[in-house]
Amino acid sequence: MAEPSSPWWKSPSHVIGVLGLALTLGGITTGVWIGVGQSRDARLYSQLGVLTQLAAEAQPSDRRIISGAIPRLRCASDYHRGDLGQDDELALDESLDVYELMAWTFNNHLAPAKAATLWGPRLLDLRTVAIKLLSRDEVAHDWHELAAYRPTGIRPLANPCA
Repeated sequence: MAEPSSPWWKSPSHVIGVLGLALTLGGITTGVWIGVGQSRDARLYSQLGVLTQLAAEAQPSDRRIISGAIPRLRCASDYHRGDLGQDDELALDESLDVYELMAWTFNNHLAPAKAATLWGPRLLDLRTVAIKLLSRDEVAHDWHELAAYRPTGIRPLANPCA
């Protein structure tokens, strides 16, 4: 008959093996959690980089909008589409194209929600201008992400016509 062996925890070699395994698993788990945190940080920085690049892309056409007839026309009560010159319409279209991509990132939750507090008011303002100067149908057709953009908790820009 076989002799009963002593419990594993009484054997130093078994205890050292179990402790080594526990420490290894703990180290691996810690490494994974650190990697997850770094991955989240990298994603956030990438998202902010994309939004910043889009905002930089919009700056030239935004400047052309500000220096053209659009600020005056957005406040005119007797506005006609023909009052919008070709250069102004081109600048507006270029800005709308960039802000369409930005709205897409927000609509599809590809950008941090808090970033909408920075860029959301400009998106809403440009959409309002486009709806007045072009048409609601044209904005919905050509820039459907911008038309569908519905942020919550965003304070719109001050009305320059008031």
